[in-house]
Amino acid sequence: MPTRLGVLATVSFAALANWAAAEQLSLPDAPVTDAYYQTEGFVSRLHAAGTVIVSFSFIECTTLCPITNVILAEVDDRIVAEGLPLTIVTLTIDPVNDTPEKLAEAARAVGASDRWLWLTAAPMDTLLLLDSLGLPPGPIEEHNPMLLIGNVGTGEFQRLVGLPEPDGLIDLAMGF
Repeated sequence: MPTRLGVLATVSFAALANWAAAEQLSLPDAPVTDAYYQTEGFVSRLHAAGTVIVSFSFIECTTLCPITNVILAEVDDRIVAEGLPLTIVTLTIDPVNDTPEKLAEAARAVGASDRWLWLTAAPMDTLLLLDSLGLPPGPIEEHNPMLLIGNVGTGEFQRLVGLPEPDGLIDLAMGF
């Protein structure tokens, strides 16, 4: 059965050498707003979600973000179809331009389920969240694809740099 990935190349398990040991993150309860204009603290909203897959994106990105979103759409499809206890969180790194309305459009474009949250925050809160999540500073156009798999309630996460295959990402998340 063909997947949404089509001819897109992704990183295989061999490239998961960048998979680091678990790290403990101290996360702020900064207010985040979802694609439906619901605002709640980041930790408050996700502390009981169990294992989350956190991605970083911006709507105007034309390079790696769309590829990451296609991969996550495959993961989202499996989460829904198989009832997997996972939640996907996409946090925008461009809070000035990525309004809840634009996030909702992006979510619709990839067919995101309600198990995939698209979040934005005020610019200062975004900087605080990105720093606490370990996203390196710099121009948004130059960020590498990075995912965090972990538990907001415990603050324990593992970092994955690159573009994993959807099945490999699910396997890693389910083993967290």
